[in-house]
Amino acid sequence: MDDSEGKRIAYGPDQEWYSDNWRKQSGCGPTSAAIQTAYLAISNPAFRALYAGQTISKSEFVPHMDVIFEHVTPGIMGLNRLSTFYEAVQKYAASVGVNLTPHVFEVNGISLSCAGISENWPNLSAQGWKMIVQLRFLPFRTEQKKSFNPGIG
Repeated sequence: MDDSEGKRIAYGPDQEWYSDNWRKQSGCGPTSAAIQTAYLAISNPAFRALYAGQTISKSEFVPHMDVIFEHVTPGIMGLNRLSTFYEAVQKYAASVGVNLTPHVFEVNGISLSCAGISENWPNLSAQGWKMIVQLRFLPFRTEQKKSFNPGIG
């Protein structure tokens, strides 16, 4: 992400960019949803309505974070279920006329999502990846939940 002068400042958003302290403390889920929706909008014309900005610069992205926070709003325990997260993102998408379907799979009983973005962001830092809940939305697909056991345990 670049600042207003075009200088690279980060490889992903930071929930510290919120102006409100509560949002700074609880904003990891909304921040993740914001980068995912912006990425989809910029990478695929069918999803353009998901992000009002023209670039992923901080000055255009922070207002998007605020919009997303109004839809993907953590409760007292945060966004503590994946379904809470993806249902909120789906509702936001529907509000701007985009149909998204989440694809979730389980690893040893823990619900995770299909990543699908690492090949597009190979230089994203470890800190940036921590900010992204790896949930991939694909339009008009109805696949069932998949199971995956990486042999851990």
